[in-house]
Amino acid sequence: MDAYAIWRHEEGFRKSNGGAPALISVENLLIGWMLVTTAGQPQLILQIGSVFYGMLTDGAREGLGLPKPNSKKSLMKVENWQQNVGNAHRRFIAIVDPHLGEDRYTAKTVEENAATMENLDKEREAIGKARLAEFMTRFLTMSFYLQPRAIRNAPKRKEVDVSFDGTHMTSPLTTGMSHNKDKIAKRVEKDRVLAAAGKPRSGPVSPFAAWKVTETSKRIDAPRVRWRSTRLRRTTSGGGTPRSPDAYSSGRTTDARLRSSSSELP
Repeated sequence: MDAYAIWRHEEGFRKSNGGAPALISVENLLIGWMLVTTAGQPQLILQIGSVFYGMLTDGAREGLGLPKPNSKKSLMKVENWQQNVGNAHRRFIAIVDPHLGEDRYTAKTVEENAATMENLDKEREAIGKARLAEFMTRFLTMSFYLQPRAIRNAPKRKEVDVSFDGTHMTSPLTTGMSHNKDKIAKRVEKDRVLAAAGKPRSGPVSPFAAWKVTETSKRIDAPRVRWRSTRLRRTTSGGGTPRSPDAYSSGRTTDARLRSSSSELP
């Protein structure tokens, strides 16, 4: 929380003189993560919302400054609590986001996305990545120390890995784009022609998403492909099994890990 307060100050956030206070504070969000970890439950936003809704004692609820679900109509459903936890999560992520200010909810043209990449604030990106790395190190360390004693007291001669497996998060839209500058220039030119003809074409939501091979029983890891543009069908070059366009998914893949050596363990 001390680090979060410093980061908020660095970003220029100040306490507002008006407006209703947030139902779920960032501090409560972090405590919620700790609670579900201790209980051996998934560290999900929805799970934290469920805990705050109906799994706290009156004393715990009072200590966290949370109202009772029956105190007002807008809090009587678990979905309301999950939404409020999600709001707290977005407020926190805004502080550690390497691409602060990026619109991730609106489809934009490839030209607009290319401009976003071109005008990227490298300094702010580095600051955001450093903050995110510090938070994830603390988060994984917390997850480790809240594990059962048998895991925490692993033999000192061994290293202990704490990790979250790579999880692919698809973009809000399935549209993606290449990061190759030549291909971007050709796509921009083509989109301009279509727009002039009254047939504008939208692009992806975020330029920082990338293509990933989908997990299927017939998965082929990123074969070289060529397009038959007239039929919009891909075939593998040099032989192999043809692949359909839906074999790829546009989005981001998260993979967080922490290794604790014997000298770092208690």
